[in-house]
Amino acid sequence: MPSRFPNLLVNGVSGISSGFATEIPTHNLREVINACIALIDRPDSTLEDLMGVVLGPDFPTGGIIMGSDGIREAYRTGRGRIYLRGRTAIEDLRGGRQQIVITEIPYQVVKSRLVTAMENIRLEKKIEGIDEVRDESGREGSRIVVELKKGADAQGILAYLFKKTDLQVAYNFNMVAIVNKTPKQLGLIEMLQAYIEHQKEVVTFRSRYELEKAEDRAHVLEGLVKALNILDEVIAAIKASKNRQDAQNNLVAQFGFTERQADAILTLQLYRLTNLEIHSLEKELKDVQKTIAHLQGVLGSEKKLLGVIKSEITEIRDKYGIDRRSAIQDEVEELKVGLEVMVTAEDVFVTLSHEGYIKRTGKLSFIRSGGEIDKTGVKEGDYLRYLLDVNTLENLLIFTQKGQYYLLPVHQIPEYKWKDNGTAIVNVIPIPKDDRIVHVLPVKDFDQPGKSLVFITRKGQVKRTELKEYMTNRSIGIVACKVGEQDALADVKLSTGEKDLLLVTKQGMAIRFKEEEVNPMGRAAGGVRGIQLKEDDEVLCRRMARFG
Repeated sequence: MPSRFPNLLVNGVSGISSGFATEIPTHNLREVINACIALIDRPDSTLEDLMGVVLGPDFPTGGIIMGSDGIREAYRTGRGRIYLRGRTAIEDLRGGRQQIVITEIPYQVVKSRLVTAMENIRLEKKIEGIDEVRDESGREGSRIVVELKKGADAQGILAYLFKKTDLQVAYNFNMVAIVNKTPKQLGLIEMLQAYIEHQKEVVTFRSRYELEKAEDRAHVLEGLVKALNILDEVIAAIKASKNRQDAQNNLVAQFGFTERQADAILTLQLYRLTNLEIHSLEKELKDVQKTIAHLQGVLGSEKKLLGVIKSEITEIRDKYGIDRRSAIQDEVEELKVGLEVMVTAEDVFVTLSHEGYIKRTGKLSFIRSGGEIDKTGVKEGDYLRYLLDVNTLENLLIFTQKGQYYLLPVHQIPEYKWKDNGTAIVNVIPIPKDDRIVHVLPVKDFDQPGKSLVFITRKGQVKRTELKEYMTNRSIGIVACKVGEQDALADVKLSTGEKDLLLVTKQGMAIRFKEEEVNPMGRAAGGVRGIQLKEDDEVLCRRMARFG
């Protein structure tokens, strides 16, 4: 359609057809028109030049656009990804409380659904700290308020809302448009060039049409002015004619008028014979002749043609242009939701029995049950193997004899009363039936400087690896230490690298050496030989101590 401005970019489009889909975001009218003018003035403009004018998409609902690299890639190839985030602010309330206020939401996000999603998070207690969610929108605009409990982590909760709701969404560019009857994927320069070429065609056709009308009107006016200059002779010829057709023929024959001019003379009203009207006709003729000259100039010069396009889109820009609503942020902010936002910090006991039953018990339950450790619930014939005093924000590293390890967050361990048996650990982590646990290690911070894990196998292999290598988000078994087919992991200890190792074997042999002699290795390495064993001998116990 002959749009007077680049409508495809300004208003955007989203659609799908057989085999083709398009997703073009909305843009700022003023920026797009300025880019058109810049490209008309400098046809060799680069993408960087134009991106100094068109900063990126501009959505009517505002918000914050993140990812200038995604914008640049989209403007270069027609494909790219950005992230659109609502505009938020954290406000302080009385009593040390805070609230999150959302004044702009991402484009095409339904506000009522966003409010419902936030309310469900509060009701289902997916995170701690939200007291109330309210929609206070009115005539002044959108306003969603998330009121927080006292002491809540406002930044953490906001990051969670960005990650788990449509308060932040991804937008994928797919700028496909039909150019010369063919669907094409276009970058910014190609799209603006296509619009300019289309406008040149539209203005050319329009100018030709207007020129034809102007030339016809000039022809008529020339006949009228000529007739008024010889008015007496014209009237005499008309009076001597038999009828209208005869009068028209006589005017053509006697005075050289064309049929179009003769017809206009015959329909001339008598009041047009006044002196004022004669001057009016002469003035109109001059104006029409100027219009003809202008249109002929436009059709005969591409420079004048482009000047018309620039003039028209500039008029629209000045009349309808508004300031940008969406802000642009160069980097995509990584959303890190701390565990403390989703989990209430609580000191608890975690027990693991010899037969593999695990449970988490609050200290209040422990006290109400009598506060006696030996009164914890275990099955008949079973006994307590590990008793860990930990916090729900910590993690457990569980190592098996086959050299595998599992990371188990404390808060994911099922909660039981102190006198309950708990649940089989295979219901919590997928340990194979032919494997068994050799050590459980509580860890709060994997980035502790200087901390490492020391592994010892029954065949005397020793390995040291930095603790941070064992941080993972996976819930399945991961290789902690490479173990030979006839070997098995004996134990794992957390160390600072400043201790001595003492290995003692079944046949009474022992070796002592500094831990630092074992160079740090990768997580999946098998380690080095710590002791030379005789046949049928194996490491029975190990000790790490600081010898003075």
